[in-house]
Amino acid sequence: MKRAISVLAAIFLLSFFFLCCPTDGGNESVPPVEIATAAQLNDIRNNLGGNFILSADIDLSGYTNWEPLGIFMPASDAPEDMQNPLPSATFSGTFDGNGHTISNVTISRPFDISNPASQSMATGLFGCIRRTGSNPAVIRNLTVESVDVSAFMLVGGVVGLQYVNSTLENVSFAGDNEIQGVRGVGGIVGISFGDMKNCTAIADIVISDAFPDSGSAGIVVGGKEAGVLKGCKVTGGSVSAEGDDFIGLGGLCGIAYALSDVTNCTTQNVTITVSGTGNRVIGGLIGFLGDYKADGPPTRVTNCTVQDVSITVTDDTARVGGLAGGSSFGFYENANRQTLFTIDNCSTSGTITGGATDSVGSIAGCAYAESRVDNNCTSTMTWSRGTLNKVGLSIAYNSAHD
Repeated sequence: MKRAISVLAAIFLLSFFFLCCPTDGGNESVPPVEIATAAQLNDIRNNLGGNFILSADIDLSGYTNWEPLGIFMPASDAPEDMQNPLPSATFSGTFDGNGHTISNVTISRPFDISNPASQSMATGLFGCIRRTGSNPAVIRNLTVESVDVSAFMLVGGVVGLQYVNSTLENVSFAGDNEIQGVRGVGGIVGISFGDMKNCTAIADIVISDAFPDSGSAGIVVGGKEAGVLKGCKVTGGSVSAEGDDFIGLGGLCGIAYALSDVTNCTTQNVTITVSGTGNRVIGGLIGFLGDYKADGPPTRVTNCTVQDVSITVTDDTARVGGLAGGSSFGFYENANRQTLFTIDNCSTSGTITGGATDSVGSIAGCAYAESRVDNNCTSTMTWSRGTLNKVGLSIAYNSAHD
């Protein structure tokens, strides 16, 4: 069964399709292959469905431009397959870091703005991971540190693109890290459609405005659709965007669309800086948040904390929140709908400088009327332009408000 991914696909001008596969034991039924050297790690690309475990820390400084493990490759040259990934090219195995560290990852994949179709996508230590057949596509118990990655779209320090039914768990991103790109840029993952649990990151994220509506950037994950985001934490770093028309920037996650839950997540000691005009939906934890389904369950955000976060934007920036930028209009078929979410038992502290006067809130910048921000949410967030309400802008569903 194929499933079309809507919101993020529209933002990134992609139409990803995912194969929902069975959930048997897969490659973990065979003993794992031990990885102890950089050469052995590099050789994983010759067995992308294997079961691996680190038995030592690995330093990749000998690779001046690391080639990601698992890539995004069109299934064929046919027009209908150009954005449908070839399963055999992606990493579909199990990689257990076993508490070890991979360090000094450098990747540079320059992009030509004049010819975006020529650019490679899905860049990171692992480029593209997806469950394929009985192979589960799992990365766990791993620390990655001292990473410098510069690429085009779907850029992450650990994984560029995480497909549905894959899992990242207990992954840490430590040290001095800088991740740069145009769309879908995150410290651990660029774009995720799978579960992320107990992931921790510190990084500096830099995003450029090569195209209209560039954005979706966060220190843990740039953009996320479906699945869960649980127990994830940012311990420091920054998100910087210099230019116009950015959408969906957050301290933890830039875009969180149609997730079931965002639970027990924290952002602390983070600086978010956005210049230029036409920017929107920016938050200390999450930028764009919610689900368009009027009759379905909202995205639930519970027990999350934003601590000592500084958000600086221009005065025309719309929908800025201490926790979440919140709702925004959809794309294409959802062009006049707002997203639905609930926020419970959350707190924020820090400062907001700038922002449009009618859509800045200590918890959410914007929420349509049927979304809920619980009374148990608290904030000591201050604003350069006045007193903050919990929700900056509350509007009716299907409103034409811009």
